Amino acid sequence: MEIVAYVVAALCLLLACVLFCFLLRSAKAQGDDYQMQKNWLALARPKIASETVPGQLLHWKKTSAIKGNDRYYILTFTTTLARQQKRYRAAAVLSASEAATLTAGLPIVVKYNTQSPKKMAVVAVNASTVPGDDEKSPHDNH
Repeated sequence: MEIVAYVVAALCLLLACVLFCFLLRSAKAQGDDYQMQKNWLALARPKIASETVPGQLLHWKKTSAIKGNDRYYILTFTTTLARQQKRYRAAAVLSASEAATLTAGLPIVVKYNTQSPKKMAVVAVNASTVPGDDEKSPHDNH
């Protein structure tokens, strides 16, 4: 009878540890998403020194955060920085019609700054050319 009690206690402790690890992992993922959203807001300002490069969309994740009538998405994409092509993740603010056009391989435009800490944001989807710095983002009015 005592052995059964010890086994039940051990299983409860194991379950509690698994739940705790799951909650920590979930909180970290939400923190990363929040940081990417902050980076998008910072890079959306025209006064921030930054550069734009083309990229190619791999996959995306819809978040619960909204900006006006649009929604934040976390996009995973490839782009070439410093002559090296890598996979990156960054936030984008998309309208419902833009989100409906998302497909793997879609060309995107990524804005980034090279100052520490490095920030990235997706500023355009389905774009064949990199927009100039004087062009206004469609999301600036929100």
